[in-house]
Amino acid sequence: MAQKFLVRDFFAENEEVSAGFYMEHREINMHSHEFWEISYVYEGRGTHYFEDGRTEAIRKNELVFVSPDVSHCITSPPPGRGSWVRVCNLLLTQDYMEKIIRRLQPVRELDEYSLKDMVCRKTPFCIHFRDDSGSVYHLLMTAAHEYRHFSACSREMIGNSVVSLLMYLMRQYERMVWNERV
Repeated sequence: MAQKFLVRDFFAENEEVSAGFYMEHREINMHSHEFWEISYVYEGRGTHYFEDGRTEAIRKNELVFVSPDVSHCITSPPPGRGSWVRVCNLLLTQDYMEKIIRRLQPVRELDEYSLKDMVCRKTPFCIHFRDDSGSVYHLLMTAAHEYRHFSACSREMIGNSVVSLLMYLMRQYERMVWNERV
């Protein structure tokens, strides 16, 4: 059975956002969490395991967006077969995502299969994105930097970065779904 990570395990008291930089394990550590997770691979390559048994190679400049209660894990290759997978994680509580969803409500979407609708309906999902433009890297690193160097305007900067990131991901998902349908 997969381990379940709780808000209290990763968030400081009264905080709705957590960010960090990690080296992923070499062993399979299936887990779920009661919060949203955005993981960006900024170095290395490895394997992403999904709850349904699928695996997918993951490498630098890829992002994984996971809703609460979805079991998954990212692993690094065995020693001698590659570098560690290093990720920047941005974790968001469900309350925080509710606020973000309200900000995203006016954004027009393609159809009922849109990422915005999946987020708003709280449909469980785990999606991979490739970030060849560097946009995701910039937005995530801005949010992670502000989280680590908390200042008076950090909350607003993190919020704006998260909204921009989610809008970008929604558009990328639209393109991905549209290209698969054509």
